[in-house]
Amino acid sequence: MAETKKSSSNRSVKRAMPAKAATPAADLLASDVQNTMLEAAEPVMPATVQAVVQAVKPEAMLDAVHMVAEATPQVMRHVAKRTEESREVLRAAMQEAATASTRGALEVNDKMIEAFRAQSDAAFDLWQSTLRAGSLPEAVQLQTAGLRNAYETATAQWQDIAATTKRWFGQSVEPIQAVWTNR
Repeated sequence: MAETKKSSSNRSVKRAMPAKAATPAADLLASDVQNTMLEAAEPVMPATVQAVVQAVKPEAMLDAVHMVAEATPQVMRHVAKRTEESREVLRAAMQEAATASTRGALEVNDKMIEAFRAQSDAAFDLWQSTLRAGSLPEAVQLQTAGLRNAYETATAQWQDIAATTKRWFGQSVEPIQAVWTNR
């Protein structure tokens, strides 16, 4: 039940043929696996590895092949189901992140436009009041007070924009973080 084949190094290698199997394809697969193992092991550790491979019973290999063949569809269905569930959860998280990002970007954009508008209005009012001043000292006082007021207003607006931007980025990443931390 074994055939002998000459290898490239002129050594004879015993090829095991399965004794009895349920299907010819399984016989062929078990035989091919064993022969491939023998060929791969030959140059590295010829005697020891070949002895181990030949000691493996073809029936045991065939049983393992049958067990894998029977379990594969069930495993693949389970993997497909888990993959689909993960895909749906990730898709929902990405959609939620995109929505939060859009909302945050619009909010920051509105605040920036409002800040620019308020600053330009304050500058226009400052120049009007300066030009209407009755004396030079009064104009300098109005200019100084107006600049201080514009600086304080701009600082508060930009701090608000920075806080809004921070919140925007946090809310945009939150749904994706939740998916990865819940795994």
